[in-house]
Amino acid sequence: MKRLVLILFMMPATLLYAVDIIITRSSTKINAIIEEVGTTSIKYRTANNPKGPLVVLETNQIATIIYGNGEVQTFEEEPVVEQPATPAPQTMSPYPQMGYPSAYPQNNYGMGGYPFVDYKAIEQHRKDSIKAAKKAAFKAKVDAIPRKHFLLANYTYTFGNKSHNVGLTYGWCHVAGVYINATLGVSGLHYKTDGFVGLDDWSSYYYSDRDLTNTHTTQRISFNTGLMVRLGCPLYFIGGVGYCYHTLTYKATNGDWIKVRNGSESNNAMTYQVGLLADIKGFSLMASFGGYVYEKHQLEVSIGIGCAINGKKGGKK
Repeated sequence: MKRLVLILFMMPATLLYAVDIIITRSSTKINAIIEEVGTTSIKYRTANNPKGPLVVLETNQIATIIYGNGEVQTFEEEPVVEQPATPAPQTMSPYPQMGYPSAYPQNNYGMGGYPFVDYKAIEQHRKDSIKAAKKAAFKAKVDAIPRKHFLLANYTYTFGNKSHNVGLTYGWCHVAGVYINATLGVSGLHYKTDGFVGLDDWSSYYYSDRDLTNTHTTQRISFNTGLMVRLGCPLYFIGGVGYCYHTLTYKATNGDWIKVRNGSESNNAMTYQVGLLADIKGFSLMASFGGYVYEKHQLEVSIGIGCAINGKKGGKK
């Protein structure tokens, strides 16, 4: 009898209680002493600490319970119910496929119980959409035009004094731009003068017409600047004004060079120029007419040839 009491005293405390086995849905086994089974949760103490605190476990986390008396309880997995998405509010636009907004406030009903539709607002929306589309198309077309740089060598012939001139023209243009032209006379290029004469009163000057030969020079330097406009591929319009200094000198019989007095053939003058420029596969051609005006009007024509270089699109540098 004493031996039996000693054996019972030495047995683990867990054997004094019925041990239940909880198997979770993640296949974890828990040795427990279940105190209470509810509809949504169970309460248990661990078998290792039967007098410890109660632990609460939700039933949706439990797959099976094997009770100490051999009874087995299985828990069904609750299906997940998806909440339907909240439908977007429906507009009452008569043209939903066009993306038109509703043209009338909610619950604003007219005669006969039908909703009121502001057709004027719908038409204005249509016009605004067309206008915005045209504006976007025009901007895209303009942005596709490259920026152009032009450099040309040109020749100018002046009819009045039958002079020959050469020069350079530089231009920049996107849809619109600017150009500048410099011209230098090549008829003689003799700048030294030993005296001067007047064509209307020879007696008051150092030389007379009897002292002069037919050898003469027409010296000229001028600058023009103005507007360049793209008319359409490949034509550009140029037009501008500028400044010109013109000098006429004659060679005397004794070898001196005589300058014609200011006011008749030697003077400051205003220039003008209009013409067209063409860009053909990287080559540029120019034709223009113009002249310069002081006491006499000198008409002249110019032709030029050079190159055209594409810059970035959209007029950007």
